[in-house]
Amino acid sequence: MCTVVPVPYRYLSALGDVVVVVPNYRLGALGFLSDGSDEAPGNVGLADQMLALEWTRHNIAGFGGNASNMVLVGYGAGATAAGYLLLSEAAGVAKARAVPRRAILMSGSPFTRYPDNTEFRRQRVAEQAKRLNCLKGRDPDLGCLRKVRIAGVQILLGYMDDETLHAAQLVRSILDLSDNLKKATVDLFYEVGLNTSAAEAVVQWYTKV
Repeated sequence: MCTVVPVPYRYLSALGDVVVVVPNYRLGALGFLSDGSDEAPGNVGLADQMLALEWTRHNIAGFGGNASNMVLVGYGAGATAAGYLLLSEAAGVAKARAVPRRAILMSGSPFTRYPDNTEFRRQRVAEQAKRLNCLKGRDPDLGCLRKVRIAGVQILLGYMDDETLHAAQLVRSILDLSDNLKKATVDLFYEVGLNTSAAEAVVQWYTKV
């Protein structure tokens, strides 16, 4: 998983005995639409990634891979997403069994301090609902948004493109940031290994337990 910066993972296959799988997942409004409610939690993109990991674990043997020796790699936003998936396992989310126990997080961290912009995102969703005639009174009708045709989807993709900004709320919705979890989180990430840039936010916050 990576950002717009191209990462030449194909060279791993060329230079070593490695099967590289690069999943696609939904972005923008299709993957991270959130108004702070349970109905639109903003984690569809992460669910796509989880499904890709489940598929890979079940099918990688057919491509010469080893399902018990998978390593999750992410760069930038991909590292942040990979960190979320690792933390979901620490928090006991059932489907996280598909997440590998080993990971490489490059230049991104799930602990980055993003501002709480829940109210701003509610306003953005309402603006988009108005553009697509999907208001119910003054509130967005999420059921209506789910039914928009491709022209409406293009409007959403062109306008809702700041999915990373609500990461703080996303983490809070996934995790109980208790002292026990902080300690478990530190142990988890020391097990998988960290480089300096990816670990910076961990050192700043999660080692204060």
